[in-house]
Amino acid sequence: MAEIISARIKHIFEQIKQDLERRHLLDLPGGIVLIGGNALLPGVVELAQEVFGVRVKLFVPNQVGIRNPAFAHVISLSEFAGSLTEVNVLAQRAIRGDESLRHQPIDFRSPAQPVSPVSPRPVFNTVTTPEPETTQSVEPVAPLQSEEKSKGKLTDRFRSLIGSMFDE
Repeated sequence: MAEIISARIKHIFEQIKQDLERRHLLDLPGGIVLIGGNALLPGVVELAQEVFGVRVKLFVPNQVGIRNPAFAHVISLSEFAGSLTEVNVLAQRAIRGDESLRHQPIDFRSPAQPVSPVSPRPVFNTVTTPEPETTQSVEPVAPLQSEEKSKGKLTDRFRSLIGSMFDE
C-alpha cells in the first residue's frame, strides 16, 4: 500500500513541478509549504524536497488550539472571511449580481455612530415616482434572461481565469 501511495504522490509532485517550472515559480525564494491531510503522511516532506529540489516545509496551524495541517485550508478561509470589511462584502455581493443590492437602501454609518432622530439617514439608489390615479394590474417582469446572461458571463470569465493558470 505504501509503494502505491508513494508512487501516486511522486507522480502528483512531478506534475506540479512541471507547471511551476513552466511559470518559473521554483526560482522564487521561500520554497514550498505543504498543507492538508496528505502532508501528514510519513516521508512526504522529504519526497517533495527530492522532487522539487527546493526547501519544503510542513505548515502546522496554531489557531484556536488546532494543530493539524489537515485544517490549515479551512482555518485560512475562515480567517480571510473574518477579516472582510463591509465594503469587501458589498463588493463581492455586487460581483455575484445580488439583486437585493439594487432594491435596498445602504446605510454607510458605522455601528458605533448613534442614530439620532434629527440626522437624515442616507439612502441611495431610490427613485420616487408619482403613483397613478387609477389602479392598474401590472405583472412584474422577471429579469431572468439578463441574470442568466450576467451569470454566464461571470462563469465564462472565471473559467478563462482558472484556465489561464494552467495554460502552457
